[in-house]
Amino acid sequence: SDELYGQEGLSKCVFVDQAPSQWRFEDWKLGSKGIYDAVSLDNIQKAVLDMESFADGNAQCCLSKPPPADILMMLKKETLLCTPAHLASLMADHAPKDWRPILPRITVPCLNLYGTESGCFPAQGCEAVTQLIGANCRSEIFEGCNHWLYLEEAQRFNSLVAAFLLEGGDH
Repeated sequence: SDELYGQEGLSKCVFVDQAPSQWRFEDWKLGSKGIYDAVSLDNIQKAVLDMESFADGNAQCCLSKPPPADILMMLKKETLLCTPAHLASLMADHAPKDWRPILPRITVPCLNLYGTESGCFPAQGCEAVTQLIGANCRSEIFEGCNHWLYLEEAQRFNSLVAAFLLEGGDH
């Protein structure tokens, strides 16, 4: 992060369907739809103990445009490779973070991609990333897409990211 390492060696940033904070605060109501306080974090940490059900629910939460059955099966298999305790620790580490004070300090070009039907974040919460970073950030909105918009509109997603990375010749 900028506060630990600075931005040297970092030429661009891409954000994908993330709000500046998952947590909801008195002055921030646009956090996660599912993991937004200590109680909801505890619920997800309990849910991952049944990884089979969690894997099925994860895809249902993160996809509005279901992919072919073989892709769904691959996603489930990959999810089942997770160690529940490690996944619970990861959630506990990142969910309560509030990046709103950090984002305005980013000076490199940024691309912010998000779906309008995200099961994880309200679109306004994701757009706040662009607003907080300011002129160095542009949004690309994926109408009808969910949290895994890179699967739902893979060609558009890949084209936008590739074009962004090649812009300006500093790649």
